[in-house]
Amino acid sequence: MLYVARDDVELNVSRVAVRADGGGHAAPPDEIRRIHSASMKNLSRAIQEFGQVQVFDNSRHDSGPDLVLEAINARVRLADGVPDWLREALECAGGEERRD
Repeated sequence: MLYVARDDVELNVSRVAVRADGGGHAAPPDEIRRIHSASMKNLSRAIQEFGQVQVFDNSRHDSGPDLVLEAINARVRLADGVPDWLREALECAGGEERRD
């Protein structure tokens, strides 16, 4: 499973609004926030359930997404400089942070 997230859900809300203004797919801001919150809460479970998970941080504006976590059969490897949003998602769900 590939999981891409960023540090601020409000940037996602803004991106969807811009896309909708251009005639593209739209979604209510509260629905985007709800989905984001549920996704973060489910991340630790996904790491346990899927054979392979790669988590990418897409917060930086000057480059593409950075690989910040890789899990194979629930064995987690964290990159240096784990973003706060990922650390919070793992702690909130009771996930363990390990470097293997």
